[in-house]
Amino acid sequence: MNYHVEYKDQNWIAANIEAASPAEAAQLYLRRDSEMKWQDYGEVVVFWGLFGKQSECFLIQEFLPLTPEPPEKVILGPLTQLKHRLFDGNVPEIPGQPPKVIGWFRIYTGFLCLLYLGTAAYSLYFFLADPADTEMSATAARRTGVFLLVSGLGLFGACLLPLVLRPRPWLWTYSLVLICLGMTSACILPASIPLLKWWSKPETKKYFGKA
Repeated sequence: MNYHVEYKDQNWIAANIEAASPAEAAQLYLRRDSEMKWQDYGEVVVFWGLFGKQSECFLIQEFLPLTPEPPEKVILGPLTQLKHRLFDGNVPEIPGQPPKVIGWFRIYTGFLCLLYLGTAAYSLYFFLADPADTEMSATAARRTGVFLLVSGLGLFGACLLPLVLRPRPWLWTYSLVLICLGMTSACILPASIPLLKWWSKPETKKYFGKA
């Protein structure tokens, strides 16, 4: 039977495992990857049945000692692999005190989030206003509103990511693109130039685990 197993307090570290019983699935899950640092967690939970409604919890201590070899029966789906590559793998050793540029970057991206959210809100004007007030046809006003809404929400989500994700090597490059994006605006250019300078410093790259 195929089981879905995960740490009880970290449900985004999960795997689908083919095993004969829930207990065997839990044991195979704990053996599969030493990078998961199973020592930090107390229980694993095993789901099975229709839509995973049935479950059973196992204490990690029940399976000690664990062998380091990962089993061949572990099946990681493409979405789980992508999550591990983007969010679980290559975790940098974050220093106790982050570089000061991180705080300024958060202010910068927070400002961009408000700016693009305001753009999305402004799009409502083209949906609700009289076409005569916009000095364009109803179709053109609607198209303008759709463009502002989609671009505003899309850029808002793009700028929000660095504020909610933990440091990763790829996130340093992603944030660099956002800094360069601000250089296309004359209003934001004065803030983007010093940010770009400090963002390229070795201590900032080290904070993100980027060699």
